Amino acid sequence: MPAASSLQEGVSAFAAGTGLMATYQAQIANNVAAGTQLCAPGPAVFSGQTSTSTACLTVNAPAVGPGGLSNDLNQVSAQKAGSILMYPIYTSDASNAASQNARLSITNTNPSRTAYVHLFFVDGSSCSVADSYLCLTPNQTAGIMASDVDPGTAGYVVAIATDSGGCPINFNYC
Repeated sequence: MPAASSLQEGVSAFAAGTGLMATYQAQIANNVAAGTQLCAPGPAVFSGQTSTSTACLTVNAPAVGPGGLSNDLNQVSAQKAGSILMYPIYTSDASNAASQNARLSITNTNPSRTAYVHLFFVDGSSCSVADSYLCLTPNQTAGIMASDVDPGTAGYVVAIATDSGGCPINFNYC
């Protein structure tokens, strides 16, 4: 809420019975449910008179998709959303795909935004890198067989959320 002095700037006398509209923005925590009413009391100054005013809003954010948002204080886990994800091991034996072929699944948990993901397959013996891009529509899950991207290797995978041009971004949904 702006300071009282800034509310006085540009205020002129209004006729009795007229109203004044104020616009404000609020930053809401991840775990506040839609429909929750939040109010913030503060001073209001009009024509030199100070009184207390309460600004209220009702949270109207869309419901979170699959997986849900994690609390910022939670420990890192393979089951949580994030801008950078690690798959600690994969194998892909092209000659024996039935027993040595890791399947990676990744979900865009955002209910309204597309997620672009840059995947880096790092070979555990040579540190060479194969990469691939994914484009996930809202709430979409994609499954990738390691042998389709990097056959005949074993290593780890890093998935990074990017913008449509490939630059890393803070997405925290995919």
